[in-house]
Amino acid sequence: MSKTDIPNSLIVKSSVEQAIEGANEKKNNRLHYGVSPEKAQLTGNIVKNSLGNLLVSLTQPKCARDNLDEIKTRTVEYLQRCVEAHCIPLIEDWAVALGLNRSTMYKWFDRPGTPEIGDFLEKVRTSIYAANAQAAYQNAINCVSWIFYAKNSLGMTDKTEIAVSANTDREDVETASPEELRRKYLEAVDTGEQYE
Repeated sequence: MSKTDIPNSLIVKSSVEQAIEGANEKKNNRLHYGVSPEKAQLTGNIVKNSLGNLLVSLTQPKCARDNLDEIKTRTVEYLQRCVEAHCIPLIEDWAVALGLNRSTMYKWFDRPGTPEIGDFLEKVRTSIYAANAQAAYQNAINCVSWIFYAKNSLGMTDKTEIAVSANTDREDVETASPEELRRKYLEAVDTGEQYE
């Protein structure tokens, strides 16, 4: 059978089928609402892990603030779930694992009940901070996102410190009246001069 013997309807159908297959292939590989299939899978895993942590905590009562053994056990279980799920621990998820909300967790940091509990909470918080910092340094997580998390959840801040001290070695400062000093420094600002 030669090419001229093939009915046109079969050729058109074949072309249409190829176009549909090509479109479906492109659809599977393209971004859906700006999210790649890989990113969608990663996001799904993150949500799955957080919800898994929530479901485990819902089967247990809230940790008692004065029960160090229970706090330790639930903390270790949470961290083991993080390792198994290949996820980075977060203060918020740790709070959920203890049966707490975030604001209660921060109250525990401020008023832990006993020095031993306070010491344990601070060590875990520092370990969570360190895990996140290492992940950021090794580019396992976005550094800008980590900085935002550290400022909002770990109490870190950007600091600029300015130290102001009086220079009492200068003769004119010691003998000048407050009005003379005021006039002198206002004139310096107007002219752009700098006094040291």
